Amino acid sequence: MVNKRITALILAGLMAFSMISCGKKESSSDVPASAATETEENLNMANPWREVSSGEAFKLIANSFSAPADAKDVVWRVLDNVGDPSGFPSPLVELDFDLGLDHFDAREQMTDDKDADISGMYYEWDVVESATLANWAGGNQTATVSVYAGDEEQAQKIEWYDSETETLYCLSVTGKDLDGLDIQAVAESMYDSTRMIGGNAPEASEVHKPLDISGCNTFTDIVNMLSGGQGYANEQINGTDVFFVSSGTFDNMDGNQAAMDAELYVYDEDGAIRYIGYVECGGTAYPLTLKDGLLLVGGNHYMSTYTVIDNLLKVEDAEGVEYDSDGNGTYYYYTDILEGKDREPGEMKDDSIMTELYGLYDGGTVINFHPVE
Repeated sequence: MVNKRITALILAGLMAFSMISCGKKESSSDVPASAATETEENLNMANPWREVSSGEAFKLIANSFSAPADAKDVVWRVLDNVGDPSGFPSPLVELDFDLGLDHFDAREQMTDDKDADISGMYYEWDVVESATLANWAGGNQTATVSVYAGDEEQAQKIEWYDSETETLYCLSVTGKDLDGLDIQAVAESMYDSTRMIGGNAPEASEVHKPLDISGCNTFTDIVNMLSGGQGYANEQINGTDVFFVSSGTFDNMDGNQAAMDAELYVYDEDGAIRYIGYVECGGTAYPLTLKDGLLLVGGNHYMSTYTVIDNLLKVEDAEGVEYDSDGNGTYYYYTDILEGKDREPGEMKDDSIMTELYGLYDGGTVINFHPVE
């Protein structure tokens, strides 16, 4: 899902990385399972973690979280030696905080190993069950909750993997009595829309809720359930057939019924309909556009290109500008795809990338939506 003020999202994505630590640790150095290949000397380091600010942590990984609003004693840390110099896998970011009488740890790492254990916990779990987070990935994010109910100590953890951004998350808590604690609710409260970018980046003020397409087997079934004023289109992004559903359309004065926003759907490998994300541009001057197999979404101060890879919506390139009170602009670049790129997400020296993307947009084709009567 992409915010209409995607400039902020670009900044969020550029500065994003977080998730928290978890209960008992594997060793005195608190090194997660993903660091198992480190040498014994590294594993026995007194303190391989370095304390950082929220902003520093936020620069490492896209689609991060924040501590709950009423959290106390918030501390951010980074473990660098488990990351690759290329940035993927990323360093591990840890966020510690107190909530009421309980102490929580959360962790996050960009990795292609969705089954990795970054918690550092070694309990024999009494209960392991599935859950669905209410806001992450538009309310479609599956998670695993584990519970240990010991006589002297109890523990809970919840883990989830965002396949769109290849980011693994873990939140955990330990204590003498955790009866009544809802760790899933805590994880949901850590969702921060201002730190989201990419296929599932949300509206800054609220999380976009996609259509309920239960019972829909074809795109035509979706059309039949749309309300008057909405629009739809069938287009290709990077060779993948994508079905667009907009909240409304407008006359673009060029023969097209254009749209400023759209939910995107594809057929998965089993032929079922899959929601892959939401995009929204900055106004009628920037209708959703296609060029060279890319979807372009922009506004006055940002431009983004999207592609679809393995039925996942990904940011190919995005740059935005943020102005300070004196009118000085700072430019930020973001991408979900590092392979083959000669630039990395982060602060840029100028607007050259954004200028390039605007040029691409100007040569694109506005998507023509079919209005629903």
